[in-house]
Amino acid sequence: MRNYLIKSLWLISLMLIFISPFNGFAEQNVRIHGFVSQGYLKSSSNNFLAETDKGTFQYNDMGLNFQYFTGDKVSIGAQLGARDLGDVGNDKVGVNWVYGDYKWRDWLGFRAGIMKASSTLYGENRDVDSLHTWIIMPQSLYNEQQRDASQGLKGISLYGNIDMASMGMLKYDLRMADLQVGLDSGTAQTIIASGGVSSVTDISFDTLYAWSLRWKAPIDGLQVGADGAMTGGLFQAISPNPYYDPTNPLFGPETLNISIDTKEVLSTSYSLEYVYRDLILTTEWSISDQKVAYYVTGTPPGSYTKTKATSYYFSASYRFLDWLEMGTYYSKSVADDDERGPDNELKDICLTTRFDITDNMTFKLEAHSMKGTYGVSAGDDGSLDDSWNLFGAKVSYNF
Repeated sequence: MRNYLIKSLWLISLMLIFISPFNGFAEQNVRIHGFVSQGYLKSSSNNFLAETDKGTFQYNDMGLNFQYFTGDKVSIGAQLGARDLGDVGNDKVGVNWVYGDYKWRDWLGFRAGIMKASSTLYGENRDVDSLHTWIIMPQSLYNEQQRDASQGLKGISLYGNIDMASMGMLKYDLRMADLQVGLDSGTAQTIIASGGVSSVTDISFDTLYAWSLRWKAPIDGLQVGADGAMTGGLFQAISPNPYYDPTNPLFGPETLNISIDTKEVLSTSYSLEYVYRDLILTTEWSISDQKVAYYVTGTPPGSYTKTKATSYYFSASYRFLDWLEMGTYYSKSVADDDERGPDNELKDICLTTRFDITDNMTFKLEAHSMKGTYGVSAGDDGSLDDSWNLFGAKVSYNF
């Protein structure tokens, strides 16, 4: 069924592209867009997101989307996409989002289907590279490996824009959805890396409840945001038995079936953006609380450990010319506030130069000075360096 849906959407999209120049009705009611990007990443040591220690081209995105407007209030849309990020994606084509939308009034609309998360300032358009200054967005809030968890939200949304006259505009979004995350996803890779397990055999999330607020202040260019989400999950995994002894069967099998139970996962984030002519200043920060228990499957879970993580970044970008933009950011992630140290932190100072070759094509160069090893794996020599560098280049085209 899924393969049939994918093939059908590809066919519909290609047909719409073909007929739209010759059909006035299609030109008025159908919007078709797409994008493709290819990047290269190289680190001085360690591996980050992919096998960057050796340098890798396994970093690309592509997508084709369309929206059909049946009138002033109703629209439908879909996007097919594929990406490659090391072991994640491998250019497998899938449905990124597909939904129906009914906008009753400016202040109240309804959407149902498979949607992207509306949390954070750039959560809904982060996969379109041409819309951003950076090659790698600040990983403190825009974790590339876990991007799949924020794209496949199957559920419903209530949204709207409330005009507050002299107080500006308030945009809101309320969502209830199920997360569509596969065993080959970046989220599964994150569980393997952070949970000390060798593989993940099952992923089950609780229903996600999320809210988002954006206040466009009466001051030109100023936007303030707040987001929240609540969920939980149960992950089944296989882990090496630390007590295994092939000469003594009393110590059990070589591997164990492990359950990782997360409860009361509550994430809140806050954002501030100010645009003045060609200057953009942004900051976002996030706090996440959860209870986690690791236990052998089939046994009582025992006690839950409460953890708190903090992430934030500050960024600035400036467009010097129509074809030249430069930017910088400082990003910091702390996996557990109670256990600070190199293994639980990642600090990133980034410098980016963006060249707009044409209205549809961009080329970017980027350098990162990194400190810490959270979310980082060892390089070819098997060691982890606390201080290291990452370099990137990326070309993107959109239509």
